[in-house]
Amino acid sequence: FRRADASNAKRVRPHMFWAALHLASPDEIGRKRGVLISITQRITGYASDFLKLLNSSAWQRAELPNYFEAPTEPNKRQLWSRCLAACEDYFTRESREYRLLEKGIVVHHGNMPGLLARLLVEVVSQKIVTVVMATSTLSEGVNLPFETVLIPSLERRDIDRIRNTRLDIREFSNLIGRAGRPGFG
Repeated sequence: FRRADASNAKRVRPHMFWAALHLASPDEIGRKRGVLISITQRITGYASDFLKLLNSSAWQRAELPNYFEAPTEPNKRQLWSRCLAACEDYFTRESREYRLLEKGIVVHHGNMPGLLARLLVEVVSQKIVTVVMATSTLSEGVNLPFETVLIPSLERRDIDRIRNTRLDIREFSNLIGRAGRPGFG
């Protein structure tokens, strides 16, 4: 894994995020579409970059798609409030997780406390939030309504070998199988 490869992967992030927001916006008949951004490693870097983009003057001037609206239905509004409160409790209002969540973007990783992880899964399954950045914590074994899976990198750092390795075919097949699940999309 060369340094140039790492900088190229980082340069793609704004484009990938822009695509994710557009892909998650409601279709012509108003159906919400779920987008999973599967992050193999360093999810906090992605979360920081996406937060910076959303807060940047250029993106605030741009016409962003309507990828998120806070729920108005009472049951969904209550679930949304519980999820925000749990995220604030565990990570604080200043955290990347909370600030992205309140903008309608879930960040899900291995350090997620159990209650919050369950609430986040429920928020996604209810299609309250349709843009999700997650490590393998959500990409393996969870049936969620994703129509699109974006995979920014097929490599991850192998701590034992002190270098990057490619995802194996089983893991890649599992990732691409997250999109268009029967009954979900």
